[in-house]
Amino acid sequence: MPDNFSKVVIVQAVLLVFQIIMYFGCEYFQSGFHDVKRGIDDKIPFVEWSVLVYVLWFPLIALFPIALFYVNEEYYVFYITALFYSVFLRRFVICFCGFSSCILALFYSVFL
Repeated sequence: MPDNFSKVVIVQAVLLVFQIIMYFGCEYFQSGFHDVKRGIDDKIPFVEWSVLVYVLWFPLIALFPIALFYVNEEYYVFYITALFYSVFLRRFVICFCGFSSCILALFYSVFL
């Protein structure tokens, strides 16, 4: 077992508590909710076993980084760096200037 394993467990617990506070805090202070449902969502059939994947996502948020650190510390550093980069830094803006971007724009215009 790696030397810093207990520290990583504490860091992950703090990050999870921070995520919970941010989630429920935003929900508490937000005046109205943002409905992300679109028309295409009604056309997607309900598959019962998919609920299991959704429910297992929450333990995965807490346990995956700890397991990743246990297996390979370097990958854990990459994971945490990517996590903070995606949360705290500015996200990219889609530039509709290439073939794949035009396909994406067409998809957005049809389904959203």
